Formats: sequence, C-alpha cells, structure tokens
Amino acid sequence: VPERFGACGFNTGEVDGNDCDEIEKALENAKNTKGVPTAIVAKTVKGKGISYMENQVNWHGAAPNEELYNQAVAELTAKLNELEGV
Repeated sequence: VPERFGACGFNTGEVDGNDCDEIEKALENAKNTKGVPTAIVAKTVKGKGISYMENQVNWHGAAPNEELYNQAVAELTAKLNELEGV
C-alpha cells in the first residue's frame, strides 16, 4: 500500500499502529513535509494487549460482557503500570 501511494506522489510511512512512539514520529514527519499529501499505513493487532481478544477476529466489532470487560481493563491497567514503572 505505501508503494502505491508513493507512486501517486504521496509522502508515505508505515508504522506499527500499536506503537505510540512510531505513530508520533510519522505524524511529525507528515507535519514537516510540505507540498505533497502524506499517507501513513498503520499495521495493527486486533485486541492488542487483551489476552482473550488479541488476534481473534471474532472480537472485531463485538462487545465483551461485564466480566470480560473488567478483565480487559485489568490487563490493560497492569500493562500501563508496567510501562510507567509503577
């Protein structure tokens, strides 16, 4: 996909869409690119960081029940605390 946009004159980038630092860098690059449009292709993992959802296509667009929701929040909170060194 990036090559197709590039062939049409776009500034292109491809990032890990689950990596906020990569996204931020790509957006900064887009902001600093003048005279041409930018296309950023983000490769993501569905349900990233939630044990029962990650890479499970059946969760795409589906909502968890309250128990599974609470489990997801707990898993994501634990990951955030780990990243923040809490």
